[in-house]
Amino acid sequence: MLRQLGVLTLVVTALAVGPAALGDSGSPNYSSKLTSVAPSVKGVTVRVVDGDDALELRNTSGLNVMVPGYENEPYLRFLVNGRVEVNVNSPARYLNEERYAAVTVPETASAEAKPKWELLAQGGSYTWHEHRVHWMSTDQPPRVKASGGAELQKVFDWVVPLSVGGKRVKASGTLWWVPSGQLERSDALIAAAVKKEAKEEEAAEAASTEKSTTKPAAEESSAPVAAPAQAAADSGSPVLWIVIAVLVVALAAAGAYVLRLRRGNDDGPSAEQGPSAEEVW
Repeated sequence: MLRQLGVLTLVVTALAVGPAALGDSGSPNYSSKLTSVAPSVKGVTVRVVDGDDALELRNTSGLNVMVPGYENEPYLRFLVNGRVEVNVNSPARYLNEERYAAVTVPETASAEAKPKWELLAQGGSYTWHEHRVHWMSTDQPPRVKASGGAELQKVFDWVVPLSVGGKRVKASGTLWWVPSGQLERSDALIAAAVKKEAKEEEAAEAASTEKSTTKPAAEESSAPVAAPAQAAADSGSPVLWIVIAVLVVALAAAGAYVLRLRRGNDDGPSAEQGPSAEEVW
């Protein structure tokens, strides 16, 4: 009787943590950090389990929560009554059984297949292996390999989409590579790296804002001011050439008038003398 109870306890525990979590574990050199659940929903909590291996979601929000699979098909659902169910026709149901998805997906499972739900757990909480939060290869990432694995490296940012009460929510995080000799202080190293990255982004944004606000003023002060006539001449406007022609004619007429006055003074014509030919013209 006691042996049967022990077996029953083991089965219940397996359902609670999920099939992938039993035979799989995270890599010691990888650390996946949850950074946000946005927008935040009271009663929905998410955390990374076993370094970079799995996600745990707990739902006490009073809303149904859906976790889509890798092809956006229905995969897990956390119901308001505390039931956690899996769609056995979801490819993710089988891909999550092995860390690198080295499994054969049944032909009955596809993103287009009608969901078929089976009970996984009670109590609104469940942990499952999640490929989106870890490196899907036994080879090291390029930057890690380039450094010989001796430096803390950011591998990638990740997002696991959720649907809470029909509204889209994102669980976001970052995967890090931690050198073997620094595993014990990985949290402190990652926190310092995140802080440094935030400061660099803030400085870059401030520099970009300053550049965009000062550039017009600098251009205005250094740009030569074109004379109106020159600017108009450069434009090639027909009106401009008419104005210039009128000015030329007026200047010519004024010059002729001045010339006549000078000749009249030199010749001394009498008051009765009629106008000369030049004056008639």
